[in-house]
Amino acid sequence: YAFQLPLFYSGLEPRGGSSEKNNSSNNSNRWPLLKDWYNAMDTIPPYACRIKGDALSWRKVLYVEPWWPSSDVWHSRYDVGHKGELLRSEEECADMYNGGGSVSKQLWMEYSKDRPYVSSAGPEVEAATIIFHNRCNILPDLERWIKEEGYHGGSCSPSFKDLDSALRSIIQILLLLGDKDNDDDDFKWDIFSKLCNNQHVNIVTTYLDKRVCVPRDMGSPCAASIRTLAKRFPCN
Repeated sequence: YAFQLPLFYSGLEPRGGSSEKNNSSNNSNRWPLLKDWYNAMDTIPPYACRIKGDALSWRKVLYVEPWWPSSDVWHSRYDVGHKGELLRSEEECADMYNGGGSVSKQLWMEYSKDRPYVSSAGPEVEAATIIFHNRCNILPDLERWIKEEGYHGGSCSPSFKDLDSALRSIIQILLLLGDKDNDDDDFKWDIFSKLCNNQHVNIVTTYLDKRVCVPRDMGSPCAASIRTLAKRFPCN
């Protein structure tokens, strides 16, 4: 509800108003005990690292039928009439509660220590692992999405091999970002910038950003690492 309610009702901020554009001090302290409960939940490793949703994913779910049809659609089975638009844009949802996906290294270590199937190296490496394990399903869906979104044609007509290569490059940078023995982030981003010289990598990062849904596909920290790539290297 912390992510859902602000999409429906102006000024209704269960977590205390940190996502409200025109936030007031009254709203920020409206439900202090509820705010404390949310903050306490964020300290529980399984919840923060895997179960918790995020604003962008909830917006995706609520934006499409049948959950939130456009204002000119009638859904008789729900006995509802016209509905308005969601109150937050994708950009505003991305900023809601600082994205809702960052966790401390200590919290991730606590989450992964008793779960041998989860990478202890961090959410970036876990995201890379999830993408790799699902690559056989991702690539055909990626081909379809590119055609639907109009990226296919003219000078930009990536082959299956091009997309596979781009996906491998994204996995590579996620693994590199998760390398805790190398703290030189400028060096890491420089390598990825070289990998992004072709438009195909940028298209695939955009696809992953648009398609990933939390917590269906992965936890919010893993999704945040993918969205960082998409934001840094957008598809023009």
